Amino acid sequence: MFTNYKNTHNLGYNVHDYSSFSSKNYPYNILIDNPLDSTSRWTTGHSDETQYITLKLNKPSIITNIIFGKYVKIHSCNTKNLEVFSMQNGQWHRILAYRLRNDTEEECVCVSIENNNKIIISEYIKIIPSSSWGMNYTYSLWYVAFRGYDNNLDVFLKWNMKIVNETCSRIVLKYLRENNFHEEYKMLEKKVGTLECRELKIIRKFLIENKMELVEDEIIKCRKKGMFKEYVDKSGFNGKWTPLLKTHGENLPSKRGGHQMVYADGKMFLLGGFNGREELGDLWVFEGRWKLVSNNTRQVSGPGKRSCHKMVYSKNRNALFVIGRFYQSEYHREKNSLKFEIFKYDITNDLWSTEIDSKGLETEVENFFDHQMVLDIEEENIYIVGGKITIKSEQYYGGIYVYNFKNKTLTTRRYNTVIKNTPKFKGRVGHNLIYISPNHFQNKNYNNNSPGFSPESFNNSLVIIAGVRNREVLYELLFYSIPYDTIYRRVTLPAICTDRSISRAGIVGDNIFCLFSVSKDLDGTDGHMELYSYSLIYKRWQEVKIIGDGPYPRSAHQFLYNVDGFYLFGGKKIGSGEERLNDMWKLVMYKEDENVIERRIIFLIRKYKFLLLVAEDEIQALEYLQTKVYESVDHSNEEEVSAFKKLCCEIFYTTERKSIDFILNEISDYFPEKCREPIVSIESSF
Repeated sequence: MFTNYKNTHNLGYNVHDYSSFSSKNYPYNILIDNPLDSTSRWTTGHSDETQYITLKLNKPSIITNIIFGKYVKIHSCNTKNLEVFSMQNGQWHRILAYRLRNDTEEECVCVSIENNNKIIISEYIKIIPSSSWGMNYTYSLWYVAFRGYDNNLDVFLKWNMKIVNETCSRIVLKYLRENNFHEEYKMLEKKVGTLECRELKIIRKFLIENKMELVEDEIIKCRKKGMFKEYVDKSGFNGKWTPLLKTHGENLPSKRGGHQMVYADGKMFLLGGFNGREELGDLWVFEGRWKLVSNNTRQVSGPGKRSCHKMVYSKNRNALFVIGRFYQSEYHREKNSLKFEIFKYDITNDLWSTEIDSKGLETEVENFFDHQMVLDIEEENIYIVGGKITIKSEQYYGGIYVYNFKNKTLTTRRYNTVIKNTPKFKGRVGHNLIYISPNHFQNKNYNNNSPGFSPESFNNSLVIIAGVRNREVLYELLFYSIPYDTIYRRVTLPAICTDRSISRAGIVGDNIFCLFSVSKDLDGTDGHMELYSYSLIYKRWQEVKIIGDGPYPRSAHQFLYNVDGFYLFGGKKIGSGEERLNDMWKLVMYKEDENVIERRIIFLIRKYKFLLLVAEDEIQALEYLQTKVYESVDHSNEEEVSAFKKLCCEIFYTTERKSIDFILNEISDYFPEKCREPIVSIESSF
């Protein structure tokens, strides 16, 4: 529903409250879009953290976008950083933290529509500016508008009420049980359901009866039922880098950056690049070891020497397709010989050909470079996003384009024209692109996904990641709906992403993985690599814990997914001047599976039993520690070994014993949220 801008409309509002204003720059000026009038703005009377403006919507609404208008000239009072909060049921929830540009272009920004699995239905909006573009200047907003929905919200109101009722009932049940209101607890339980699932009730009963072996049996049954799957899904990934070293007699591709690699049916192909002195035109294939296919593809009717080009693989045709190359603007002013070309490499027949050139294609675009490409196999479309394009020998930032194999046409989807009142795609370089196919998420029963934004909403989308436009670093994931031509979601990158970081990305299952090469210092030294995953199910970032050493941080490298892991090759080493690399690394990622979770819970149970035995019989407790507890420890895990060593000290001194509720809470952390009592309590709400 929220991926189609045509379903939204402007939402009316009035100014409800404000902190201050200066001169004739009244708060209600933001209702009028008049970029030619220098007084048509709200300007605060002070430049401190107490400034705000509160707006009351005409009707309760779901806001999808906020539009910020600008003055016809840049202005020192233009707001730089701001936060936007929505009031729902008497509580403020942040829906946007954003930095506005100091320019004359209107900005349409996506905002959060969910909070704790509820749809945010707004009654009041509070905008809090925190800085302006001029040092110590007051803050100005020229025009503010909202787009979204204010009709037919019953399904969302009912959903929110369902979540609230379930949560409140469970919190009250928890309070009644903790305070021994047994009769009241049983009465409410009959009406609203149990506080805990049947399995945790049984575990609680056996813990009270001190039947630890039966608790362990129940944990094993829970694992077989798949009750730890949600915990595994929500937990972070671990990763391990392995260098793929040269084998005896193997030739390797030379050092380079700005090359292209694609995975093609069990093989990886590498084409071209730049070695610091000249561009390369060779083609290599990797199947466990490198093999040179062609030293100069131009000699076999191929694309020849180039860098900053892009390549995709079509499984239906078993072919590679290459578009673009780097050109300096001075070069094509002199030569004036650029023409748009798509090269095709037939893998089966080892044959290069020209798929199409500008003679057979009606397009003003003469060249692409530093763009990104993905292939939609079913529709036979290549999507080309961003980069620099050449038109009549002049370079511009590229938009969003589609090349169709059937019609042999290149169509501009987003470039010179921008759909009004929708988030604008800003052309960029140094970005990444991911394609989420129409069938990526297929009617799965995802726990607790609201009616507004299920994972299926991501289907048939492009994900545009990071990038640079002029001097502006774009710290974002943009989700672009192909059928609706709408940027419908914006996600801020992790804090590790700075103006001295380079990102590479790929998608595996329900997660987008972003690899950041980060330079801490201005001179490019003291760099490192970090990997993060963004869950499309739970909509959150998590750092991937890397075990052991990894590759040097770098730029202009390739990072792609094969069926057995990610592969990294080459690039320009950060902090080393012009040094290029030709090392290759494999990254394998994994999670602790449900068997590991079962063993970890059993360790908790045996730890608890050991502590009980210490108080009764130290000899028996020591024997139990040396056998049963020892068996449940992963001795390659430093944290578990440390916890085991601490237990050994319990023989000599006594610490505070944990209650059954404490142990049960530790165990229940591994169960699905709907199976265990809520973390919050009535007391914490006051």
